[in-house]
Amino acid sequence: MVYVESIEANVKGQFSYDLGPKTLVVGDNRSGKTRITEALSLALTGVARTPYLTKYDYEVIALKPLSAKKLFAQASLSDDGLARYELSGSTAGTAKKKHTVISGEGTPVPQPAAVVVSDLVQTLMRGDSKKLSHAILRTYGQPILAEILLADCPPQLREQCKNLFDRPDTDDAIDATKIIEVIESLDKTLYALRREAKGIETALNHLTDDPLTDDEITQLGLLNAALAGKDLQQRVKDQLLKQKSRLEAEIERIRGEIALLDDAPTAAINVQLLNNVHVVLGNLERLMREKGAERCACPVCLSPDVTLTQFEVTRERVHDGLNYYQDVRDLTHIERQLLQLQEELDRLERTPALGEFGDDPERIQGLIAALEQKRADTNRAVELRFRQQQCSANIEEYVAIQKILRSIIRRMLRSAVRPFCEAVNEVLPSGFKVDLILKAGRRDVCHLALDAPSAVPHLSGSLSGAEIALLTVAVAHALARVAWSYVRMLIIDDVWIDANIMRTLVEAVDRLFTVTDRVIDQVVVCAVKAEVPLPDDWKKIALS
Repeated sequence: MVYVESIEANVKGQFSYDLGPKTLVVGDNRSGKTRITEALSLALTGVARTPYLTKYDYEVIALKPLSAKKLFAQASLSDDGLARYELSGSTAGTAKKKHTVISGEGTPVPQPAAVVVSDLVQTLMRGDSKKLSHAILRTYGQPILAEILLADCPPQLREQCKNLFDRPDTDDAIDATKIIEVIESLDKTLYALRREAKGIETALNHLTDDPLTDDEITQLGLLNAALAGKDLQQRVKDQLLKQKSRLEAEIERIRGEIALLDDAPTAAINVQLLNNVHVVLGNLERLMREKGAERCACPVCLSPDVTLTQFEVTRERVHDGLNYYQDVRDLTHIERQLLQLQEELDRLERTPALGEFGDDPERIQGLIAALEQKRADTNRAVELRFRQQQCSANIEEYVAIQKILRSIIRRMLRSAVRPFCEAVNEVLPSGFKVDLILKAGRRDVCHLALDAPSAVPHLSGSLSGAEIALLTVAVAHALARVAWSYVRMLIIDDVWIDANIMRTLVEAVDRLFTVTDRVIDQVVVCAVKAEVPLPDDWKKIALS
């Protein structure tokens, strides 16, 4: 037997106390009883026992005095071992925890102590069938072979059941804890599936599942074609307007050139004749330059004495005349093109692109959007109905598996009733007896029933204060066998205890220490007052 001989900590302030296997801590409210049990829990398990401080280490640091750099709790053990807990840092990123339990031989303990707290035991006794049955099964439930478990499942569910249990071999033993975990996991899965099914039902109420009719499909095609035709017509019109602007600019350019050639020899002169004159003058000018002649007779006007300069001027004027006639021809051709283009634009303006649906693109787009939305709603409704069928099938399958697993759990619980009740009864005084009630009418329950002297058997929810104290010790003894631990301690929390309850509690603890296969090594009772004398083997800590 290993127990805590002394506890030293700075939980809510620095303190140090010696303990014994049976210790009574007496003091008024706010005297410091809770900080002793908190320090014991931290030192032995590394976890705070205050419910709202058990999730994050940086919250546990709230137990540290403001002046201290770190929180610590150290328990000296009766075999010269040591259990120590340290925590520094005040935020999620800086909190650093160190927890070690060293045996008297100097070796680390792989599985530290299990602290059994009375308020947890009393919660199990107050009619919570699920918690009590699970606690009993984790302690006394006999494992079941995977082959037997799967044999209880219908053939169509065996593969799914194997997956839930990580596909065990047929000769693998599955304990009650694993079955309970699977049942609780299925509870969460079923909750999610039912919520999803309800959401699908709500969504389907707002969707139409009527597909588009043939007439609506035809109308949708016509509307898209009409809108596409409108877009094509607009693109053609934009292209024609660009061509019109280009032609108008070209006309302005040519007219500007014609204005510069307004004195060219154009009147009543044949263009071919001008071209011939231009060629003759050019040839004559070239010969004069080759011969070095300054004057000669003109073959065009028959003038006998024409200078080279006069020939050059005349040839330039003839060239301007040719350019004039070329510009006039180009202008006539472009104006004809511009006229044709304008006629095409006028025809486009007179032709409605949307046909029977009018000339309002926004109205057409609205009709298309309505039909497309109906089609999308129909497709979405089909998908949701398929998923709804899947959810219904999964729910039906999981409910069937749960029903089978709960049936197995009930069988395991029935086989665990006898060893559990025997373990409880061996701590109870003569004349007291505990039994488990597993049925209330047609409903499965798990309630403690106490048969006491001078009283009819009654359920744990109607116990007297003395009976609660008695059963707290007995049930803690029965449930402390879950697994091996180095030190096992029962902490009976701060309650208002009268003389009768205190006497019953002390006797129950003394009786616990006489049990042959006792698994609780130490009991710490916290009370506001103690009005009865304690046996010599009890240690008392009086707080002021």
